[in-house]
Amino acid sequence: GQQKLLSQKSQSQSEPVKITLHDCLAC
Repeated sequence: GQQKLLSQKSQSQSEPVKITLHDCLAC
């Protein structure tokens, strides 16, 4: 799970990161 998060962060640290964080928090 961490690896994927890093990948998304590297790609775009704006919306994707926020979405992922929200998903994690919701989980």
